Amino acid sequence: MASVACSAIAMFLISRRWKENYGTKQAGPATSSLADVKSGIRMIVGDRRILSLGLTSTFFEGAMYLFVFFWSAALKSARTRSGSDEELPFGLIFSSFMCAMMAGSAFFSLSTKAHTKETTSNILMIVVLL
Repeated sequence: MASVACSAIAMFLISRRWKENYGTKQAGPATSSLADVKSGIRMIVGDRRILSLGLTSTFFEGAMYLFVFFWSAALKSARTRSGSDEELPFGLIFSSFMCAMMAGSAFFSLSTKAHTKETTSNILMIVVLL
C-alpha cells in the first residue's frame, strides 16, 4: 500500500515540476506525438527485420517473465500432487538455475570462438527450435 502512495506522490511531483528538455527544434513542420507514434509503427511494420526482432524479443521476454513468476508455484503443485510433505529446497533449485545459465553462457562463448557467425546462428536456431 505504501508503494502505491509513493508512486502517486512521485507521479504528481513529476507531472507538475518536470521541465522536459526536448533539445533544439529542427526546421520544418511541427509534428504531434501521435504522428510520431504512427511514423514509428509504420517503420516497424514496413521493415520485416525490425518486426521480427521486436516479436522475437516480445515472445522471449514474455516466456522469461512467465517462468520467473510461476516456477516456484509449478514446483509446489507438482510436489503436492506427488504426495510429498517435504519442503522444497528453493535455494538449491535457484542456484542450479544460475549455474545452468552460467554454463550455457560459457558454452556459447566457447562455441562462437570456433565457428563463424553464420554457423553459430544456425546452431542457435536449431537449439531454439528443439
